[in-house]
Amino acid sequence: MLRRYKDATRVLGDICGAMQRSFKTGQSRKLPGPKDQFQKLYDRMIALLAIVTHVCPGVKIDEVLARGIREKYGKQLHKIESGEEGYEDLFIFACPKFISPALPDYSNLSDESGSSQEAYRLQVKQFMSEMSQQRTLRKLRSYMKLYTSIKLDKLAAFNDA
Repeated sequence: MLRRYKDATRVLGDICGAMQRSFKTGQSRKLPGPKDQFQKLYDRMIALLAIVTHVCPGVKIDEVLARGIREKYGKQLHKIESGEEGYEDLFIFACPKFISPALPDYSNLSDESGSSQEAYRLQVKQFMSEMSQQRTLRKLRSYMKLYTSIKLDKLAAFNDA
């Protein structure tokens, strides 16, 4: 939400990598609390990692995590690439639903659940607004990849120059 996608990719990648190693070695079974809670948290962080790696693809993540993202969310990311919106489903699944961007009105606490739901909807709306702005950047990024990979004389022939 702060638009620091590279930092988010690095931090989420490190955390997910550590969690994945603890799942493989069995260290997660030694942690207190419900065992499936860590798997759910891991799944949500992988969904957030899929979003930020798709928005800002320049940051490298562990190959095992990248393969897991492609396996789990490849369809949704392909749907986004084809022009349809798929970020909303991923974000709704993964975003924290308890963070309010504003201080609550303590003088009127009667409708607490409604204000928290309103904050959640506002958070989703703000994120979708940001992703609609990113759509043009994704298109520009694909053109830049094309133009940097094609030879100059071939590009000039395409433009009749």
